Amino acid sequence: MISAIIIGTCYVGVSGTTQKGVQDVQGFLWLLTSEIAYGLAYNVLFAFDGDIVLFRREVGVYSGSAFFVARLLCFLPRCVIWPVVFVNIATIAVELPNHALTTLKIIGALIYSAVGATAYGLGMGALFSSTKLSGEYMSCVDLPLFLVSGSFLRLSSIPLWMYSIKYMSHFFYSLDFISNIYWRQIDEIDCPSNSTTMCIKDGATYLWQSGYSSNYLLVDGIGLTMVVVGWSLVGFYGLKREEKKGYAY
Repeated sequence: MISAIIIGTCYVGVSGTTQKGVQDVQGFLWLLTSEIAYGLAYNVLFAFDGDIVLFRREVGVYSGSAFFVARLLCFLPRCVIWPVVFVNIATIAVELPNHALTTLKIIGALIYSAVGATAYGLGMGALFSSTKLSGEYMSCVDLPLFLVSGSFLRLSSIPLWMYSIKYMSHFFYSLDFISNIYWRQIDEIDCPSNSTTMCIKDGATYLWQSGYSSNYLLVDGIGLTMVVVGWSLVGFYGLKREEKKGYAY
């Protein structure tokens, strides 16, 4: 709530209908995405830390997949509450087209993103038996994942060898989702008559120049689903490895 208040205060009155406001709004959307993605992923990173010993004591009572799914399900309420509270507070003073409906759409997209971030955090936490290692390696994995989100580097400028990483990044799918939700409603962006730079005429032009998806509902929906499934499989592998170590007294 405090983070949402600070962010909302900094972006009071920001609108994407001016040339100066384009970068401001996109920065605001990135902060919404990153706060949810980072907050939930690191919040669940150490979820297995205190349970691994118990899990190994109960080897054979239940499977590693059941244990992982149970841990993921218990975090789902947080995946709903966190985006609802955060977005409602942060967007109060920001100029959004069709404010109430746009806020609901952004919340829905970030709830799905939160599930992907939670699966990512749990997968990394289960993969490493040492909490110190999981934290260190996760920060290294985060770097390429958020660099290909399109916030700091235009998607068309991403080196070819890094391009495939974009499709594994929950940061990309989340930012692509809420960017499309906002910018597709901006039909005209003011261009000063004395401007010496090329103006962005509307939201669709901005999305095209930035390299975001045109069929975003399908691309981002499938993409976030694959992120959840992929990191869940990684987490299952980590727990299966612990299970094979045998019973722990």
